[in-house]
Amino acid sequence: MAAPLIAAGAGGAGAGGAGAGAGGAGGAGAGAGGAGAAGKGGAAGKGGNLGKNLQDLPLDRQGGDDQEQEQNTGPDQLSPPSGQTLGALLGLAVLAGLVVVLVLVYLVAAILRPWDLSFTPCAAGACRVEGIPAAAEEFMPAYRGAAEAYDVNPYLLLAIHEKETDFSRSTARGVRTGVNFALCCAGPMQFSITGGATPAEGGSGGTWEAYKDAYEPFELNPIKRAVGFTGFHVPRPDRYPGRVEEPHPNVYDSYDAIFAAAKYLEASGAGQALDDAARQAAAQYGGNPASGAAKAYADQVMAKAQAYEAAALNKPVDAKPQGAARSPERILWAARYIDGLDLPYCWGGGHAPTPGPSRIVGNCWSKDAAGTGTDEASGRTHTDVGLDCSGSVRWLLVLAGFPDPGPLHSSRFGPPTFAAGAGKYMTIRYDAEHVFATIDGRVWTTTGLNPAHGPGFIAGGRGYPINGYALSHPQGT
Repeated sequence: MAAPLIAAGAGGAGAGGAGAGAGGAGGAGAGAGGAGAAGKGGAAGKGGNLGKNLQDLPLDRQGGDDQEQEQNTGPDQLSPPSGQTLGALLGLAVLAGLVVVLVLVYLVAAILRPWDLSFTPCAAGACRVEGIPAAAEEFMPAYRGAAEAYDVNPYLLLAIHEKETDFSRSTARGVRTGVNFALCCAGPMQFSITGGATPAEGGSGGTWEAYKDAYEPFELNPIKRAVGFTGFHVPRPDRYPGRVEEPHPNVYDSYDAIFAAAKYLEASGAGQALDDAARQAAAQYGGNPASGAAKAYADQVMAKAQAYEAAALNKPVDAKPQGAARSPERILWAARYIDGLDLPYCWGGGHAPTPGPSRIVGNCWSKDAAGTGTDEASGRTHTDVGLDCSGSVRWLLVLAGFPDPGPLHSSRFGPPTFAAGAGKYMTIRYDAEHVFATIDGRVWTTTGLNPAHGPGFIAGGRGYPINGYALSHPQGT
């Protein structure tokens, strides 16, 4: 999408959320396309740098020295080889044969490797990943295959796919045909196009043009290019949500679009880690990376990706503290330990003389009390043991080995009790109404997005606004 133009797309129509679209030049919040400022369009030129050039490959040089040796050797000067010489020559011949076989095996493996990146339809929970939305299950092999092909993080692809079009399920304009409300972007991953805005045409021009062939991972392999190998396509499964039979590639096809997004993120500097480079690439995907809209987009999809990755990879937390007091390892253990308790939100919980969950009468959130409501107030009529936002951060700090700051109001999590500004590993974000933490870039908070609205990393990785708060951190973090 266009610089800022990505911050709308189909997601703005109720699908993925605040962002969609790609590359282009222009104003905040709308979709994508075209004139190569920032966003997806701006990164298009990076595609030419993928892989290595042929001249960079180490090539074995054979025969050059042999010609020099043969120049002064005629028939009259040759003597019959000895048995020892014959044995040595035979050994060299066998060794050379083995080398040739190994090279051939390597070349064949390198050429056929993309078959490993194909995916098959999921049935009966075959692609189930704990903590990942059910709607994403059938796409997991595609995320992983595209991530492997382009060395990016599969959970970032998943988070962007959800953000843009709710895993291809959105019925907003521009997802299955046409272009989005910003008249720029199309398909499950909202690439900008300038023509061909129907599934029968498959999309053309715009940022899509530079990345549409990304489903051919062999393009990344310099050996395949060196031997002139062309035309190999990763096979698609017979069915998956958002499949378009022909033409292929197709901007409206989920498989094609996911691979294109992976190639785009790689060209924008993302790698396998969910780090600052990935965040910058996500901002590029969301528009002009310097704009507030694109930064908010990046914050949201990174929070999703990090939570999804954590849910898929993290193991249950042992109750025994891990790591030295106040260390990053101990802070993460404490955050995950509290998260795993699934405590309810209780207004006033955690403000007793001793830190930790406390019994609150008639002011704890309950699903039964809330009925179909999702906001905290609609369900806070229950009596239970739990924590509110400031009580949660207080207990987190104590379990992590920091001194007990006492039962503080959310507005008092700054100096002199804590150091001002963001921390290297843990940052406290606070104002007069709320306080929460970001730990290693992941949001840890009490929120309606979590079970029972209690404290923890955001369940399912849903986006969470983190801007507009004062920042502080415990000393040393």
